Amino acid sequence: AFGAPIGGVLFSMEEVSSYFPAKTLWRSFWCAIVAVLTLQRLNFYGTEKLVMFEVQYHHNWKWFEMGPFLLLGVLGGLIGWIFNTSHHALLELRRLRGMHNFPIKETLIVSLVTSLIHYQSSFLRTSSTDMLGALFADCNTRFHLTQSLCQDSAVIIAELLLCALIKIPLTVWSCTSPVPGGILIPSLCIGSLLGRAVGLIVDATRRWVGDSGIFSVCRKTTSCITPGVYAIVGAASVLAGVTRITVCLVVIMLEITGGLEYVLPVMAAVMVSKWTGDALGRRTVYENVIEEKGYPFLDNKHDPIKNLGAADKLVGEEDKLRFLSLVSTTARDIRETLASCAYRGFPVVHSEEEMTVAGYITRESLEEIFQEGDDDISQSLVRKMATRVIQVDAAAPLDFVQDLFLTMGLRYVLVVRKSKLVGIIKKKDLIRHIHSSHKGDTSHVVH
Repeated sequence: AFGAPIGGVLFSMEEVSSYFPAKTLWRSFWCAIVAVLTLQRLNFYGTEKLVMFEVQYHHNWKWFEMGPFLLLGVLGGLIGWIFNTSHHALLELRRLRGMHNFPIKETLIVSLVTSLIHYQSSFLRTSSTDMLGALFADCNTRFHLTQSLCQDSAVIIAELLLCALIKIPLTVWSCTSPVPGGILIPSLCIGSLLGRAVGLIVDATRRWVGDSGIFSVCRKTTSCITPGVYAIVGAASVLAGVTRITVCLVVIMLEITGGLEYVLPVMAAVMVSKWTGDALGRRTVYENVIEEKGYPFLDNKHDPIKNLGAADKLVGEEDKLRFLSLVSTTARDIRETLASCAYRGFPVVHSEEEMTVAGYITRESLEEIFQEGDDDISQSLVRKMATRVIQVDAAAPLDFVQDLFLTMGLRYVLVVRKSKLVGIIKKKDLIRHIHSSHKGDTSHVVH
Protein backbone atom coordinates (compact mmCIF):
# COMPACT_ATOMS: atom_id res chain seq x y z
CA ALA A 1 0.00 0.00 0.00
CA PHE A 2 2.80 2.45 0.85
CA GLY A 3 5.81 0.90 -0.84
CA ALA A 4 7.32 0.49 2.63
CA PRO A 5 8.46 -3.13 2.97
CA ILE A 6 10.47 -2.79 6.18
CA GLY A 7 7.73 -0.75 7.82
CA GLY A 8 5.16 -3.35 6.78
CA VAL A 9 7.10 -6.18 8.42
CA LEU A 10 7.58 -4.12 11.58
CA PHE A 11 3.88 -3.24 11.58
CA SER A 12 2.88 -6.91 11.54
CA MET A 13 5.30 -7.54 14.39
CA GLU A 14 4.44 -4.52 16.55
CA GLU A 15 0.69 -4.24 16.19
CA VAL A 16 -0.90 -7.25 14.51
CA SER A 17 0.70 -10.17 16.36
CA SER A 18 0.99 -11.15 20.00
CA TYR A 19 3.22 -14.09 18.99
CA PHE A 20 5.76 -13.56 16.22
CA PRO A 21 8.35 -16.36 15.88
CA ALA A 22 11.53 -16.00 13.83
CA LYS A 23 10.22 -18.13 10.96
CA THR A 24 7.21 -15.82 10.60
CA LEU A 25 9.56 -12.82 10.52
CA TRP A 26 11.58 -14.27 7.66
CA ARG A 27 8.47 -15.31 5.75
CA SER A 28 7.02 -11.82 6.14
CA PHE A 29 10.28 -10.25 5.02
CA TRP A 30 10.42 -12.47 1.92
CA CYS A 31 6.81 -11.64 1.02
CA ALA A 32 7.61 -7.93 1.45
CA ILE A 33 10.56 -8.29 -0.93
CA VAL A 34 8.36 -9.96 -3.56
CA ALA A 35 5.68 -7.29 -3.13
CA VAL A 36 8.20 -4.48 -3.55
CA LEU A 37 9.71 -6.05 -6.65
CA THR A 38 6.25 -6.46 -8.13
CA LEU A 39 5.32 -2.86 -7.31
CA GLN A 40 8.52 -1.54 -8.82
CA ARG A 41 7.98 -3.61 -11.94
CA LEU A 42 4.44 -2.28 -12.39
CA ASN A 43 5.66 1.31 -11.86
CA PHE A 44 2.33 2.17 -10.27
CA TYR A 45 3.16 5.82 -9.54
CA GLY A 46 4.78 6.48 -12.93
CA THR A 47 8.00 7.75 -11.32
CA GLU A 48 9.95 4.46 -11.33
CA LYS A 49 10.36 4.95 -7.58
CA LEU A 50 8.82 3.28 -4.55
CA VAL A 51 8.57 6.50 -2.57
CA MET A 52 4.99 7.78 -2.58
CA PHE A 53 5.62 11.33 -1.35
CA GLU A 54 9.29 12.07 -1.99
CA VAL A 55 10.35 15.27 -0.25
CA GLN A 56 13.45 17.32 -1.02
CA TYR A 57 13.17 20.35 1.19
CA HIS A 58 15.61 23.17 0.66
CA HIS A 59 15.97 23.99 4.36
CA ASN A 60 16.61 21.79 7.36
CA TRP A 61 14.49 22.09 10.47
CA LYS A 62 15.66 24.33 13.32
CA TRP A 63 15.84 23.41 16.99
CA PHE A 64 13.30 26.05 18.02
CA GLU A 65 10.77 24.11 15.95
CA MET A 66 10.94 21.18 18.36
CA GLY A 67 8.35 22.95 20.53
CA PRO A 68 5.67 23.00 17.78
CA PHE A 69 6.62 19.43 16.85
CA LEU A 70 5.99 18.26 20.41
CA LEU A 71 2.74 20.23 20.44
CA LEU A 72 1.67 18.30 17.34
CA GLY A 73 2.46 15.12 19.26
CA VAL A 74 0.16 16.17 22.09
CA LEU A 75 -2.61 17.12 19.65
CA GLY A 76 -2.13 13.82 17.79
CA GLY A 77 -2.55 11.83 21.00
CA LEU A 78 -5.64 13.84 21.93
CA ILE A 79 -7.20 13.34 18.48
CA GLY A 80 -6.35 9.64 18.63
CA TRP A 81 -8.10 9.28 21.99
CA ILE A 82 -11.18 11.12 20.72
CA PHE A 83 -11.17 8.99 17.58
CA ASN A 84 -10.86 5.67 19.42
CA THR A 85 -13.45 6.58 22.03
CA SER A 86 -15.93 7.68 19.36
CA HIS A 87 -15.18 4.58 17.30
CA HIS A 88 -15.91 2.29 20.26
CA ALA A 89 -19.12 4.17 21.12
CA LEU A 90 -20.35 3.94 17.53
CA LEU A 91 -19.60 0.20 17.39
CA GLU A 92 -21.62 -0.29 20.58
CA LEU A 93 -24.44 1.81 19.12
CA ARG A 94 -24.44 -0.26 15.95
CA ARG A 95 -24.62 -3.46 17.98
CA LEU A 96 -27.46 -2.25 20.21
CA ARG A 97 -29.53 -0.56 17.48
CA GLY A 98 -29.03 -3.22 14.82
CA MET A 99 -27.57 -0.76 12.33
CA HIS A 100 -25.63 -3.58 10.67
CA ASN A 101 -28.92 -4.96 9.36
CA PHE A 102 -29.01 -2.29 6.62
CA PRO A 103 -25.55 -2.46 5.03
CA ILE A 104 -26.48 -1.19 1.54
CA LYS A 105 -28.48 1.79 2.77
CA GLU A 106 -25.81 2.77 5.26
CA THR A 107 -23.05 2.52 2.68
CA LEU A 108 -24.98 4.72 0.26
CA ILE A 109 -25.66 7.29 2.98
CA VAL A 110 -22.01 7.37 4.08
CA SER A 111 -20.84 7.79 0.48
CA LEU A 112 -23.39 10.51 -0.27
CA VAL A 113 -22.71 12.55 2.88
CA THR A 114 -18.93 12.24 2.51
CA SER A 115 -19.04 13.28 -1.16
CA LEU A 116 -21.29 16.28 -0.52
CA ILE A 117 -19.11 17.55 2.33
CA HIS A 118 -15.77 16.90 0.64
CA TYR A 119 -16.83 18.64 -2.58
CA GLN A 120 -17.17 21.95 -0.73
CA SER A 121 -13.41 22.16 -0.09
CA SER A 122 -10.67 22.23 -2.71
CA PHE A 123 -8.43 20.26 -0.34
CA LEU A 124 -10.89 17.45 0.41
CA ARG A 125 -12.24 17.34 -3.13
CA THR A 126 -9.08 15.79 -4.51
CA SER A 127 -7.91 12.23 -3.78
CA SER A 128 -6.26 11.48 -0.46
CA THR A 129 -2.89 10.66 -2.01
CA ASP A 130 -2.86 13.88 -4.04
CA MET A 131 -3.80 15.88 -0.96
CA LEU A 132 -1.02 14.25 1.08
CA GLY A 133 1.47 14.96 -1.71
CA ALA A 134 0.48 18.63 -1.73
CA LEU A 135 0.53 18.95 2.05
CA PHE A 136 3.98 17.33 2.31
CA ALA A 137 5.46 19.41 -0.50
CA ASP A 138 7.39 22.65 -0.02
CA CYS A 139 6.54 25.90 -1.74
CA ASN A 140 9.05 25.37 -4.54
CA THR A 141 7.18 22.29 -5.77
CA ARG A 142 4.80 22.75 -8.65
CA PHE A 143 1.47 21.26 -7.60
CA HIS A 144 -2.03 22.53 -8.25
CA LEU A 145 -2.73 22.84 -4.49
CA THR A 146 0.71 23.97 -3.35
CA GLN A 147 0.31 27.65 -4.16
CA SER A 148 -2.71 28.12 -1.91
CA LEU A 149 -1.11 26.02 0.84
CA CYS A 150 1.91 28.33 0.89
CA GLN A 151 -0.19 31.35 1.81
CA ASP A 152 -0.13 31.96 5.56
CA SER A 153 -3.44 33.82 5.50
CA ALA A 154 -5.99 33.27 8.22
CA VAL A 155 -8.48 31.92 5.66
CA ILE A 156 -6.17 29.11 4.51
CA ILE A 157 -5.24 28.20 8.09
CA ALA A 158 -8.88 28.14 9.15
CA GLU A 159 -9.83 26.00 6.15
CA LEU A 160 -7.07 23.48 6.93
CA LEU A 161 -8.17 23.22 10.56
CA LEU A 162 -11.82 22.93 9.53
CA CYS A 163 -11.03 20.18 7.03
CA ALA A 164 -9.14 18.24 9.71
CA LEU A 165 -12.06 18.66 12.10
CA ILE A 166 -14.56 17.49 9.46
CA LYS A 167 -12.57 14.39 8.54
CA ILE A 168 -12.51 13.04 12.12
CA PRO A 169 -16.25 12.15 12.43
CA LEU A 170 -16.46 11.14 8.77
CA THR A 171 -13.54 8.74 9.19
CA VAL A 172 -15.01 7.29 12.38
CA TRP A 173 -18.31 6.73 10.61
CA SER A 174 -16.78 5.19 7.50
CA CYS A 175 -14.54 2.88 9.56
CA THR A 176 -17.57 1.32 11.25
CA SER A 177 -19.57 1.00 8.03
CA PRO A 178 -20.04 -2.34 6.20
CA VAL A 179 -17.52 -1.19 3.57
CA PRO A 180 -14.74 0.45 5.61
CA GLY A 181 -12.40 2.77 3.80
CA GLY A 182 -9.39 2.07 5.99
CA ILE A 183 -7.79 3.95 8.84
CA LEU A 184 -4.18 4.65 7.83
CA ILE A 185 -4.57 7.11 4.94
CA PRO A 186 -7.47 9.06 6.57
CA SER A 187 -5.43 9.42 9.78
CA LEU A 188 -2.45 10.66 7.78
CA CYS A 189 -4.73 13.18 6.04
CA ILE A 190 -6.13 14.50 9.34
CA GLY A 191 -2.65 14.86 10.79
CA SER A 192 -1.15 16.47 7.70
CA LEU A 193 -3.96 19.05 7.54
CA LEU A 194 -3.40 19.88 11.20
CA GLY A 195 0.37 19.93 10.83
CA ARG A 196 0.33 22.15 7.77
CA ALA A 197 -1.89 24.63 9.60
CA VAL A 198 0.50 24.69 12.58
CA GLY A 199 3.43 25.19 10.23
CA LEU A 200 1.72 28.16 8.60
CA ILE A 201 0.94 29.62 12.04
CA VAL A 202 4.60 29.28 13.11
CA ASP A 203 5.76 30.88 9.84
CA ALA A 204 3.29 33.73 10.24
CA THR A 205 4.51 34.26 13.81
CA ARG A 206 8.11 34.48 12.59
CA ARG A 207 7.17 37.05 9.96
CA TRP A 208 5.33 39.07 12.59
CA VAL A 209 8.07 38.91 15.26
CA GLY A 210 10.98 39.16 12.86
CA ASP A 211 14.33 37.41 12.92
CA SER A 212 14.96 38.03 16.59
CA GLY A 213 14.91 35.96 19.74
CA ILE A 214 14.37 32.28 18.99
CA PHE A 215 14.00 33.18 15.32
CA SER A 216 17.49 34.73 15.08
CA VAL A 217 18.79 31.59 13.33
CA CYS A 218 16.57 32.56 10.37
CA ARG A 219 18.59 35.65 9.50
CA LYS A 220 20.90 33.82 7.12
CA THR A 221 18.11 32.09 5.21
CA THR A 222 15.48 33.41 2.85
CA SER A 223 12.92 30.78 3.85
CA CYS A 224 13.35 29.53 7.39
CA ILE A 225 10.28 27.43 8.11
CA THR A 226 8.94 24.67 5.87
CA PRO A 227 5.25 23.90 6.56
CA GLY A 228 5.60 20.56 4.77
CA VAL A 229 7.77 19.23 7.61
CA TYR A 230 4.96 20.04 10.04
CA ALA A 231 2.55 18.15 7.80
CA ILE A 232 4.75 15.04 7.98
CA VAL A 233 5.12 15.30 11.75
CA GLY A 234 1.39 15.93 12.19
CA ALA A 235 0.48 12.95 10.01
CA ALA A 236 2.72 10.66 12.05
CA SER A 237 1.38 12.07 15.33
CA VAL A 238 -2.30 11.48 14.55
CA LEU A 239 -1.66 7.99 13.18
CA ALA A 240 0.35 7.17 16.30
CA GLY A 241 -2.49 8.47 18.48
CA VAL A 242 -5.06 6.32 16.69
CA THR A 243 -3.06 3.09 16.40
CA ARG A 244 -0.44 3.57 19.18
CA ILE A 245 2.28 2.21 16.93
CA THR A 246 5.73 3.77 17.23
CA VAL A 247 8.78 2.11 15.70
CA CYS A 248 7.15 0.83 12.51
CA LEU A 249 5.37 4.17 12.02
CA VAL A 250 8.66 6.08 12.05
CA VAL A 251 10.09 3.62 9.52
CA ILE A 252 6.98 3.88 7.32
CA MET A 253 7.14 7.69 7.31
CA LEU A 254 10.83 7.47 6.43
CA GLU A 255 10.16 5.06 3.56
CA ILE A 256 7.21 6.90 2.03
CA THR A 257 8.87 10.34 2.16
CA GLY A 258 12.57 9.52 1.86
CA GLY A 259 13.30 12.32 4.36
CA LEU A 260 16.01 10.81 6.58
CA GLU A 261 16.94 14.16 8.11
CA TYR A 262 13.43 14.52 9.57
CA VAL A 263 13.50 11.27 11.56
CA LEU A 264 14.19 12.98 14.89
CA PRO A 265 11.12 15.30 14.82
CA VAL A 266 8.93 12.39 13.73
CA MET A 267 10.30 10.15 16.50
CA ALA A 268 9.78 12.80 19.17
CA ALA A 269 6.24 13.61 18.04
CA VAL A 270 5.26 9.94 17.75
CA MET A 271 6.44 9.16 21.28
CA VAL A 272 4.67 12.20 22.75
CA SER A 273 1.50 11.25 20.86
CA LYS A 274 1.61 7.71 22.25
CA TRP A 275 2.26 8.94 25.81
CA THR A 276 -0.62 11.41 25.56
CA GLY A 277 -2.99 8.81 24.16
CA ASP A 278 -2.01 6.19 26.74
CA ALA A 279 -2.50 8.70 29.53
CA LEU A 280 -6.07 9.32 28.37
CA GLY A 281 -6.92 5.69 27.52
CA ARG A 282 -5.09 2.65 26.17
CA ARG A 283 -7.87 1.46 23.85
CA THR A 284 -6.96 1.47 20.15
CA VAL A 285 -9.08 1.21 17.03
CA TYR A 286 -7.83 -2.33 16.42
CA GLU A 287 -8.87 -3.44 19.91
CA ASN A 288 -12.33 -2.00 19.26
CA VAL A 289 -12.79 -4.16 16.16
CA ILE A 290 -11.32 -7.27 17.82
CA GLU A 291 -13.67 -6.89 20.77
CA GLU A 292 -16.68 -6.22 18.55
CA LYS A 293 -15.92 -9.30 16.41
CA GLY A 294 -15.16 -11.50 19.42
CA TYR A 295 -11.75 -12.63 18.15
CA PRO A 296 -9.60 -14.53 20.69
CA PHE A 297 -6.71 -12.09 20.59
CA LEU A 298 -4.52 -12.01 23.68
CA ASP A 299 -3.13 -8.51 23.88
CA ASN A 300 0.36 -8.26 25.31
CA LYS A 301 -0.37 -4.69 26.39
CA HIS A 302 -2.63 -5.80 29.23
CA ASP A 303 -1.17 -5.64 32.71
CA PRO A 304 -0.40 -9.10 34.14
CA ILE A 305 -2.84 -10.49 36.69
CA LYS A 306 -1.34 -10.80 40.15
CA ASN A 307 -1.97 -13.01 43.19
CA LEU A 308 -4.45 -15.46 41.63
CA GLY A 309 -3.77 -19.18 41.35
CA ALA A 310 -4.43 -20.75 37.95
CA ALA A 311 -6.90 -23.32 39.31
CA ASP A 312 -8.67 -20.90 41.64
CA LYS A 313 -10.25 -18.76 38.92
CA LEU A 314 -10.11 -20.44 35.53
CA VAL A 315 -10.37 -24.18 36.10
CA GLY A 316 -13.52 -23.67 38.10
CA GLU A 317 -15.04 -21.78 35.17
CA GLU A 318 -14.81 -24.89 32.96
CA ASP A 319 -17.73 -27.18 32.39
CA LYS A 320 -17.29 -30.84 33.28
CA LEU A 321 -13.76 -31.77 32.30
CA ARG A 322 -13.78 -33.97 29.21
CA PHE A 323 -10.79 -36.22 28.74
CA LEU A 324 -9.86 -39.58 27.20
CA SER A 325 -8.17 -42.53 28.85
CA LEU A 326 -5.66 -44.84 27.22
CA VAL A 327 -6.97 -47.74 29.29
CA SER A 328 -10.76 -47.44 29.26
CA THR A 329 -11.80 -45.24 26.31
CA THR A 330 -13.90 -47.04 23.71
CA ALA A 331 -15.24 -46.13 20.28
CA ARG A 332 -18.58 -45.37 21.90
CA ASP A 333 -16.91 -42.96 24.33
CA ILE A 334 -15.28 -41.17 21.41
CA ARG A 335 -18.61 -40.87 19.59
CA GLU A 336 -20.35 -39.50 22.71
CA THR A 337 -17.52 -37.08 23.39
CA LEU A 338 -17.61 -35.67 19.87
CA ALA A 339 -21.40 -35.38 19.93
CA SER A 340 -21.64 -33.74 23.36
CA CYS A 341 -19.36 -30.75 22.76
CA ALA A 342 -17.62 -28.66 20.11
CA TYR A 343 -14.19 -28.51 21.73
CA ARG A 344 -11.25 -28.57 19.33
CA GLY A 345 -9.17 -30.95 21.45
CA PHE A 346 -9.12 -33.14 24.55
CA PRO A 347 -6.54 -34.15 27.17
CA VAL A 348 -5.51 -37.79 27.26
CA VAL A 349 -4.63 -39.51 30.58
CA HIS A 350 -3.07 -42.91 31.24
CA SER A 351 -6.01 -44.05 33.36
CA GLU A 352 -8.96 -42.57 35.22
CA GLU A 353 -7.51 -43.75 38.52
CA GLU A 354 -4.08 -42.16 38.10
CA MET A 355 -5.20 -39.11 36.02
CA THR A 356 -1.61 -38.51 34.88
CA VAL A 357 -1.30 -36.67 31.60
CA ALA A 358 -0.33 -38.78 28.59
CA GLY A 359 -0.90 -36.16 25.88
CA TYR A 360 -3.44 -34.09 23.97
CA ILE A 361 -5.42 -34.99 20.84
CA THR A 362 -7.20 -32.67 18.44
CA ARG A 363 -10.80 -33.09 17.40
CA GLU A 364 -9.79 -33.80 13.82
CA SER A 365 -7.50 -36.64 14.87
CA LEU A 366 -10.21 -38.06 17.10
CA GLU A 367 -12.69 -38.03 14.22
CA GLU A 368 -10.16 -39.88 12.05
CA ILE A 369 -9.80 -42.58 14.73
CA PHE A 370 -13.56 -42.97 14.93
CA GLN A 371 -13.92 -43.18 11.15
CA GLU A 372 -11.12 -45.74 10.84
CA GLY A 373 -12.96 -48.03 13.26
CA ASP A 374 -9.77 -49.48 14.72
CA ASP A 375 -10.43 -51.93 17.56
CA ASP A 376 -7.28 -50.94 19.41
CA ILE A 377 -8.31 -47.44 20.53
CA SER A 378 -5.35 -47.10 22.86
CA GLN A 379 -2.77 -47.54 20.11
CA SER A 380 -4.70 -45.17 17.83
CA LEU A 381 -4.70 -42.51 20.54
CA VAL A 382 -0.95 -42.94 21.12
CA ARG A 383 -0.31 -42.67 17.38
CA LYS A 384 -2.42 -39.54 16.86
CA MET A 385 -1.98 -37.53 20.06
CA ALA A 386 0.69 -34.95 20.91
CA THR A 387 2.81 -36.11 23.82
CA ARG A 388 4.67 -32.87 24.47
CA VAL A 389 2.00 -30.83 26.23
CA ILE A 390 2.56 -27.70 28.29
CA GLN A 391 1.40 -28.25 31.90
CA VAL A 392 1.20 -25.83 34.81
CA ASP A 393 0.65 -26.47 38.46
CA ALA A 394 -2.71 -25.52 39.94
CA ALA A 395 -0.98 -22.97 42.18
CA ALA A 396 0.84 -21.24 39.30
CA PRO A 397 0.04 -17.49 39.17
CA LEU A 398 -2.00 -16.31 36.23
CA ASP A 399 0.61 -13.77 35.14
CA PHE A 400 2.94 -16.72 34.54
CA VAL A 401 0.20 -18.49 32.56
CA GLN A 402 -0.36 -15.33 30.52
CA ASP A 403 3.36 -15.12 29.71
CA LEU A 404 3.24 -18.72 28.48
CA PHE A 405 0.40 -17.91 26.08
CA LEU A 406 2.12 -14.77 24.81
CA THR A 407 5.68 -16.00 24.41
CA MET A 408 4.91 -19.50 23.10
CA GLY A 409 1.75 -18.82 21.08
CA LEU A 410 -0.26 -21.44 22.97
CA ARG A 411 -3.97 -22.16 22.57
CA TYR A 412 -4.29 -24.16 25.79
CA VAL A 413 -2.37 -25.38 28.86
CA LEU A 414 -3.22 -28.33 31.07
CA VAL A 415 -3.53 -27.75 34.81
CA VAL A 416 -2.26 -30.42 37.17
CA ARG A 417 -2.15 -30.85 40.94
CA LYS A 418 0.37 -33.34 42.28
CA SER A 419 0.87 -34.68 38.72
CA LYS A 420 -2.86 -35.34 38.32
CA LEU A 421 -4.96 -33.59 35.67
CA VAL A 422 -7.50 -31.22 37.22
CA GLY A 423 -8.45 -29.00 34.29
CA ILE A 424 -7.53 -27.14 31.13
CA ILE A 425 -7.11 -23.41 30.50
CA LYS A 426 -7.88 -22.29 26.96
CA LYS A 427 -6.84 -19.01 25.42
CA LYS A 428 -10.44 -17.81 25.37
CA ASP A 429 -10.81 -18.50 29.09
CA LEU A 430 -7.79 -16.35 29.87
CA ILE A 431 -8.96 -13.52 27.61
CA ARG A 432 -12.42 -13.59 29.16
CA HIS A 433 -10.91 -13.45 32.64
CA ILE A 434 -8.61 -10.54 31.70
CA HIS A 435 -11.55 -8.53 30.36
CA SER A 436 -13.69 -9.29 33.40
CA SER A 437 -10.88 -8.28 35.77
CA HIS A 438 -10.39 -4.98 33.91
CA LYS A 439 -13.98 -3.83 33.48
CA GLY A 440 -16.38 -6.27 35.05
CA ASP A 441 -18.25 -9.13 33.42
CA THR A 442 -17.81 -9.08 29.64
CA SER A 443 -18.58 -12.65 28.78
CA HIS A 444 -19.84 -11.55 25.38
CA VAL A 445 -16.36 -10.52 24.32
CA VAL A 446 -15.17 -13.99 23.30
CA HIS A 447 -17.64 -16.33 21.68
